[in-house]
Amino acid sequence: MKIALSGRLFERDYKENIPLKEFIKIASDIGYKGIELRRTQVSLDTSSAKVKEYISMIKDSGLEVVCMETRGYPVLDDEDIFIQFLELAKKFDCQIIKIVEGQGIRSEKIRRCAETACKYGIKIGLNNHIGTEDNPYPTETIERTVDFLKEVDHSNFGILYDSCHLFISGSDYIGGINKIKDKIFYVLVQYIVETKREDAEIRFRGRYFRSGIIGEPDGPDFNKIFKVLKQIGYAGYIGVITPMLKNYSSKLLAEIYYEKVKKALEEI
Repeated sequence: MKIALSGRLFERDYKENIPLKEFIKIASDIGYKGIELRRTQVSLDTSSAKVKEYISMIKDSGLEVVCMETRGYPVLDDEDIFIQFLELAKKFDCQIIKIVEGQGIRSEKIRRCAETACKYGIKIGLNNHIGTEDNPYPTETIERTVDFLKEVDHSNFGILYDSCHLFISGSDYIGGINKIKDKIFYVLVQYIVETKREDAEIRFRGRYFRSGIIGEPDGPDFNKIFKVLKQIGYAGYIGVITPMLKNYSSKLLAEIYYEKVKKALEEI
């Protein structure tokens, strides 16, 4: 398993990010082998000249582009836009496209996109994510994830396994890995801590959570997660996607997570 760094660590309010050149240098200097590009870094509005410049910088760094996201683009309803995005991702030799949609996700739309993406040699996936009580997300729990995978029923569609959201939903985030083991395309690492504070940033079905640093008590057990991933033969990327945290610089967070994930992987 190799470790990738997401631009999310440097992203403010889904609107701003640091220069891509700086992000690439930080990832490479720390030791990451791959990167995940956000819309705030590369988008359909990025000029051809900039795209060529970015591709050259990434190749020179030796990094791989593991994942790109469709945030803000109606790719499930507009095939032309999805094809434009696929063509952009293909230029970066991107391996996986993360579909980012609200409540408009339907299995038939995902299946259509998965089939289209096949022609470009790019996989598509959804990450595990909580929804609302009235509208639970298709991948909110392991059980819902298994059902949705069956509904889509396409080899080019898989899951970006996110233990953080499964932990919040109360799902068996460790034991459930075996139930989706053949469909895990990418593993995401962010960290949440359960708390008694009712003013916590996340409230979900009577429980409260705050963002934290991997390894703190009362959060997902990544040592067990990585052990099970090794047992099932997962050999893909571990993507560090934690958001900005108060009192930590993004660069420091990237360093902390790299060292902690690297150490945990070495010990399994």
